[in-house]
Amino acid sequence: MTDEKKESKESTNWLVGFDKLLTPTFQYLGEELRDSVKAKLEEHKDKKKRENTSLHLAAVIEREPEGKVESIEQLELFSEWLEGAENISDTQKELSAIWRGILKDIKNGVSIDPVVIDKTKLMTPHEAEVLLHFKYSKMLKRWEFLAETDRESYYLRELEKKDIVINNSLTFRIFGIAISTRFWRLTWIGEHIRKMHDVWTDGKSGKNGT
Repeated sequence: MTDEKKESKESTNWLVGFDKLLTPTFQYLGEELRDSVKAKLEEHKDKKKRENTSLHLAAVIEREPEGKVESIEQLELFSEWLEGAENISDTQKELSAIWRGILKDIKNGVSIDPVVIDKTKLMTPHEAEVLLHFKYSKMLKRWEFLAETDRESYYLRELEKKDIVINNSLTFRIFGIAISTRFWRLTWIGEHIRKMHDVWTDGKSGKNGT
């Protein structure tokens, strides 16, 4: 098989996942929006990004075969999802789970604030790993985490710049010595991103409350 034919076959196979997301009502959606999303998929030349997207789509469709994209709102969210998920490889487990959880909700018609998707695009694999350390406190009714290492504190400061976490540390003095707790909590954006991981994993990582 020539390289040209191989590339054409890969592109065709890659679009199958997208087509499976759509219901027949897709043809009645706004033509400009519909065509722009379709064009974005068809003109995708980056093989690695295409591979990433294909793996995410296949995983979500296999688990959620019933959900479909059937509204303009869903299509707009899918377009935003595509721009972020295409950069995440299957080996980046934490971020992959978050992006797949987002798509799962989109397919099922769950309303998602676009800000949540925009902020998720900014996250690195290490930041996603730290985000999963947050546990939900039933008593305080919020997600909290006590940083124990300088590495964790560094990534938390990076997440703070992105409005995903808030430094909730306390400083007090014992015999004149300043002691700081290194408590952090999630913003509403961070809560939604953190919960997207649980949407995909059924809460198998760090969902137990205190």
